[in-house]
Amino acid sequence: MMKTLLASLLISTAALAAPTRGEVKDFNFNYSDPKGSGSASVFQMSDSLLQNGVQVEVEKKDSVFLINVSGSHYQSFEFKDAPDIAKNAKDMSIEGFNLSLKDALSLSVVEATFDSDKDSLTLKNLTLNCARDATQKEVMDEVVSGCIQKMTLRSSQFSQSALMKFTESLARALSPKTKTARGGVTVKSLSANVNGGKYDLSADIKAQISGKIKSNGNLSYDASNGVLTIKINEVKLGILGVTGQVFNELKKNESDKFKVKQPYVYLTIK
Repeated sequence: MMKTLLASLLISTAALAAPTRGEVKDFNFNYSDPKGSGSASVFQMSDSLLQNGVQVEVEKKDSVFLINVSGSHYQSFEFKDAPDIAKNAKDMSIEGFNLSLKDALSLSVVEATFDSDKDSLTLKNLTLNCARDATQKEVMDEVVSGCIQKMTLRSSQFSQSALMKFTESLARALSPKTKTARGGVTVKSLSANVNGGKYDLSADIKAQISGKIKSNGNLSYDASNGVLTIKINEVKLGILGVTGQVFNELKKNESDKFKVKQPYVYLTIK
């Protein structure tokens, strides 16, 4: 869960935030690999050009999304650092997306779904608010570093097929006789707060193991190499400490950009 929430949101937010200032309102979008289209009531991805009532066309070439915006003016952008859940998606749907990047960052979406051959992700009523670190040289670093200083994240519902496998493995670790669940995993009332590099996360999980999961720890970011370090101090499911079991499962998902060495998780995000 930590990998999906922090990596995907920070990477996608920072990548969208390439201009120094920007604003998007009422963006609705549908995508079927490799093309998609949508509309927005307001679209500003440059310091000066603000457009009202635009059409947005997207085409993926290799792993880069080419975005063309037509309205009173024509604009084009490249989205090079999309998270894997977007790059690998066969279908995407986004409803009610809003983004404001000014002195701080604010993002919200009514509902978003991403479906690929290997994974699926659904988010409902998600909001993300972050500070912005003006001491950094690049906008991406300003956003990521700012989110580590102060961030609030809320989502009424979060579900992912990869999370299903994770909770199955966790359940078996807690009780070897646990059978494979049917119907998937639902996470509700997701809440994450970061203040001064310290995070607290809580969520209600409903699956073959159900209850409130809580975690706390520390975050740091090295802008010189783009590595986000997460120190996970504790993970609890109800009254049970499950930190060790969580790290065992995270270790199975290591890659070139995702390394695990308890109590640390290292994410390369650029």
